[in-house]
Amino acid sequence: MSKVVAASANSIAGLLAAGHCQHVGATMIRVLVVSQSPLLCSIVEAVIENEADMQLVGRSATADAALEQAAQCNVILAQRQLPHNGTLFLLGTIVTDYPHVKALVMDLPRSESEQIVHFIEQGAAGYVLREDSAEELLHKIRAVHKGRPRIDPQIAAALMARIAELANSRPQPLAFSHGLLELTEREREVLRLIGRNFTNREIARHLVIEIGTVKNHVHSILKKLDVSNRQQAAAYLPALYWSDNGHSIPNYL
Repeated sequence: MSKVVAASANSIAGLLAAGHCQHVGATMIRVLVVSQSPLLCSIVEAVIENEADMQLVGRSATADAALEQAAQCNVILAQRQLPHNGTLFLLGTIVTDYPHVKALVMDLPRSESEQIVHFIEQGAAGYVLREDSAEELLHKIRAVHKGRPRIDPQIAAALMARIAELANSRPQPLAFSHGLLELTEREREVLRLIGRNFTNREIARHLVIEIGTVKNHVHSILKKLDVSNRQQAAAYLPALYWSDNGHSIPNYL
């Protein structure tokens, strides 16, 4: 089994094992809610406002805004579908840049166990189901803060199945183009936003540059990677992230 597969399997296995632990003494839990729904934010605020061990430190509607406040909290409640693949982006960034923060993904149907497993693989410390009560929400917040997430039997079964799948799978080579090495830092930024489904106009607004400049960057990216569209360019993002995290390009690329 490769180190990458083993790490993913161990992460899931650790989450399963932790779910059976007992709670210990409480400390102050600083909660950040990330959702485009003011109603959902207000509901969460109403649930935790009278809890002596919890404090709502802020609300955010996007992943980028949440990351600006991440240092102030230790638990994030994130909506399952934030704009531009924002939930997955938020989870991945928290894991690498804010390891002290635990993220719960909210509003997940119990029936979508595969999606729940996917969020856990991407860095979620736990989840809040649509069917959960206010009391269950509080229990889950306290549990992930202590590193002891609560796992439903149905989700535990899906996690075990995923562990078995990872154990029997062969790692796939990262898509790689030597053109990645030629990308400027700005082009790398643009490519990351393309991977989050940003339009040219949204990229321009996010980076505070002219839309014509964005088009030039996109054209240059496609040319350097020798691809014909944005989707094909985004396929090279795993290799880009690998490089960004200080790893050398694997020998098989």
